[in-house]
Amino acid sequence: SSTLSNTVALLKSAEEGKGELTLFPVPLHRGELLNLHFYSSATEPVRMTIVDLYGKVLLQEEAAKTGEKLFLNFDSQGWSAGSYFLILDQGNHRYSKRFIVL
Repeated sequence: SSTLSNTVALLKSAEEGKGELTLFPVPLHRGELLNLHFYSSATEPVRMTIVDLYGKVLLQEEAAKTGEKLFLNFDSQGWSAGSYFLILDQGNHRYSKRFIVL
C-alpha cells in the first residue's frame, strides 16, 4: 500500500491557530519510526505525549516551533504491539490521534 493510504490526517481547520497533524505509517510495525508532521500558524511550543490504552506515558517531549511546520519521529523499538494515543498540545489547542503498533 502507498504511503498516502497509510497517512492519517486530522483536525484540519481554517480557524487561526489550529493546525493539521499527520502520523505515518499507520499501522506501525515495531521498530519502525513513527513520523509526526504538524502544520500550524501558531508559534507556541508544542508538547507531545504518547500513552497506551491504560494511560501509561511512554514518551513525553517538548519542542520549540520556529515556523509553520514541525517534523519529528519517534523510535517504536521498545513498544509492545497494541493501540496507543499521541497527544499534541499547543497553547489552548489539543490534538490527539490513535495509532496501532503491530
